[in-house]
Amino acid sequence: MKNRTTDVLRYLGYVTVVAVLLMGCAQKVRQPVSALDTPEHHVEMGSRLLADDKYDDASREFESALELAPRYSPAWRGKGLVLGYGGNEKDALDAMTQARRYSKSPEEKAEAYVGLIRLHTLFKGNQWLGKSQAAYERALFAVRDLPQTYYYMGLAYKEAEKYDAAIEQFATVLELKKGLISEADEQINLVQRIQRALPGVGAGKELAGRAAITRADCAAIFIQELKIDEIYSRADAAKDTVKVMPSDIQAHPLAADIEQIIRMGVRGLEVLPDGAFRPDASVTRAAYAMMIEDIIGTVIHDEALSTRYIGQPSPFPDVASDAPYFNAIMVCSTRGIMGAEDILTGRFDPEGSISGADALLIIRHLKEKIRIY
Repeated sequence: MKNRTTDVLRYLGYVTVVAVLLMGCAQKVRQPVSALDTPEHHVEMGSRLLADDKYDDASREFESALELAPRYSPAWRGKGLVLGYGGNEKDALDAMTQARRYSKSPEEKAEAYVGLIRLHTLFKGNQWLGKSQAAYERALFAVRDLPQTYYYMGLAYKEAEKYDAAIEQFATVLELKKGLISEADEQINLVQRIQRALPGVGAGKELAGRAAITRADCAAIFIQELKIDEIYSRADAAKDTVKVMPSDIQAHPLAADIEQIIRMGVRGLEVLPDGAFRPDASVTRAAYAMMIEDIIGTVIHDEALSTRYIGQPSPFPDVASDAPYFNAIMVCSTRGIMGAEDILTGRFDPEGSISGADALLIIRHLKEKIRIY
């Protein structure tokens, strides 16, 4: 009897020690310090910051939410997205698993699966599209009319170059009329521009879906899609202005295209004053207009084209008439080659990036204007 009592006491002592250790290891819940210090408010703020690409600030908000509610699914979802945009695939997927595990409603579960769609699309790992589709089906099983599900699956299809499927998803967002309407409408317009611009082969096929292109990309599409060497040859406008090539293009995959375009002396694609080319530097809409203006002036042998519109009023509210790119924008807009980026406001957006689809459509318009075919 004595031994049995001793064993029971030992067992109770063991249980007490384990309980104390577990309590010590458990995550401490922080007490709110103000009326707005709530998990919901922190997640709302974190989501806004995430949308503005302010990842550090967003992370702080999601962590604050988890300090108040360690099992708050939306906070885990936000944390997963922040980790994903930071390049931490494993921890991002783990966080999204927690978001799904702690979901307390069908909406939270569906949004966790939407988070998985976003992460798979971001990282494009093994069989990423199939995994995105699986998460999509599970999200729909939880909630059928969540616009985020269709919108982000549409983005996944766009990334996979399945453009008809992408448009179908974005169209469903518009039909639901529950949010993301302007975003879905913008994506439909973008995908349709990509489809119109999409060539069958060559550099253009790879560039059509890009949101922004580089100086190297411009060289490639001028050579491969515009066939500028043939145009200059027919117009008796061939140039060979550079003998020494910049060292920063030697290992570039598009080195041959870059070398050829440098020799042609296209304004905006010259060797820079420091002797570099900067092949991976982004190209603005204004810079692209200056390239097109130079090509037109070279083909038609009109040196005065580069100053023709100086002194005229600007039709674009965001393009000053004394801007260095004003004449180039006027050359392109008056010939129907480039127009306002925003039809409603009439803004040209000169400092905005030129997308692959728009760059290719402009090339197509240029071909028509100079009657290549």
